[in-house]
Amino acid sequence: DFADALCAAPLAQKYGGPILLTQPKQLNADTLTELKRLGVKHLFIAGGSGAIAQSVEDTLQANGIATIERLYGYDRYETSVKIAQKIGTTSKVVLAPGNDFPDALSISGIAAKLGMPILLTAKDSLPASVGNYFRTNSITQTYVVGGTAVISDEVANGVPAPSRLAGIDRYA
Repeated sequence: DFADALCAAPLAQKYGGPILLTQPKQLNADTLTELKRLGVKHLFIAGGSGAIAQSVEDTLQANGIATIERLYGYDRYETSVKIAQKIGTTSKVVLAPGNDFPDALSISGIAAKLGMPILLTAKDSLPASVGNYFRTNSITQTYVVGGTAVISDEVANGVPAPSRLAGIDRYA
């Protein structure tokens, strides 16, 4: 699903690796070929077994990937937190809608370049796991990506130092 992959962009940047995609229940043959070509020995899986099945992880191990770290939570919101925690200490984060991809996609490149985790939220309520991340980290700037149709003012105003990045539609 898009959410886990988009949140993984800053993690891929930190570790200097690509984001490779696969089917949920079977390792894509082209992905396996690329992993072998790159000589990958350490791999992150973004998402739980509902996003990428244990059988995919087993196939990766059987093909010589020695270390696999699965980063996941109860849902996509908590998974975004787990990925942010793996990225490490940062003072700036991105908050993007978790139910559609355009806003997170539009900022994923710059977030990756600047090492800013991408946290996901629901429109009208900040998920508990994301709220806890804000409470336990020293965040000095939150870039809220998207207008009030995707992240309410109530949610945006409930995070540290919000700065909304939005246009009249997803293209603007």
